[in-house]
Amino acid sequence: MPRLSSADSRRRRRESELRRQAQALQHRAATQLPHTHDAKPAQDAMPPDSLRGLVVLSRRDLSPHARQRLLYLTQHIARPRPLLAQIMRCPPGSRRLENLISQDPACATQLRDYLKAMEIELNAGSEGIVRQAVAQLGSDWVTDIVIRNLIHQSIQVPDPETAQAIEERWWTGFTASSLAATLSRRFPELAAVDPPMARHALLLPLGEIMLLASFTELTPAFSGASTYANRIRTTQQKVGFNPALLGAALVQKWQIPEALVDTLANAHTPLTTPFSASGIKDGRRFTLAYICYRLAERIARTRSNDLNRAYATLQASDEYYYLKEYLHGSDLADLPGLLTTSEASCALRSLTDHFPARI
Repeated sequence: MPRLSSADSRRRRRESELRRQAQALQHRAATQLPHTHDAKPAQDAMPPDSLRGLVVLSRRDLSPHARQRLLYLTQHIARPRPLLAQIMRCPPGSRRLENLISQDPACATQLRDYLKAMEIELNAGSEGIVRQAVAQLGSDWVTDIVIRNLIHQSIQVPDPETAQAIEERWWTGFTASSLAATLSRRFPELAAVDPPMARHALLLPLGEIMLLASFTELTPAFSGASTYANRIRTTQQKVGFNPALLGAALVQKWQIPEALVDTLANAHTPLTTPFSASGIKDGRRFTLAYICYRLAERIARTRSNDLNRAYATLQASDEYYYLKEYLHGSDLADLPGLLTTSEASCALRSLTDHFPARI
């Protein structure tokens, strides 16, 4: 594994230039008249201090050393079994999805152990176990558990503190997935995306999980006291790239549909880039997954089912500066109202009830 090292002078000059460019872009976006949605809220004159000067590095911005380290990790993190790619392409709740899981002994065993931990009386046979798990937990939740376990087999967690941080990232992904699956039903064009919306939200923390498993030095940056912006800043300073780049590189290597690569590659984009300049291929798909991910982190941190409170804290945070433009630019301005529906609250309560069991 490559050692972490301080940036060389060329990299520092490059990052300084990128910061100047980002500040110029942020200033132009904040002061120009909006060209799109009439109801779009006006931006403040300048971004908050915590975001000013932050540059979310793209692949072309990386130093040669950082690019080499990213390539090394992408090549040496074990590839999950082909079953992962097959599951990712299955529609939620489909018979094919259930059959794929039933026919894999390891998956059936993991689900059996999970149901036992919940003190649920079990039927015999793999097919019966999977059917019972779906009946108890729902198809989306069962699929998330299987995806998590398939990916988790490819990493080694070095210490208890890092293991806890990684589980927090998975819990965030599970929560985001549950919210995305529920909310996407309100938008017919999102209900049929490939892979399903829930998978986009579930895997947004993938790069963070893999970086934590590879560099334990990063664990303090993922504590509750660290902001999202500081997490990205610290990661880029220590390893030379951000989690989004690693997550996107891995799902591309794993031959998961290209749409998910685009989502993961832009996992930090709303921190520093206006929606109009983001270049995201499907703004509505991305924004819904991203909002669910950012809400999920707040829910996971507090273990609270209060979606309104989670959204209020997100709205009051510095990271909402550009995010409000994403909501309006992708015609999701009414999304906050959907968070108050009983359907969303029930999905979240169900997830919280199931989480204490071992995953």
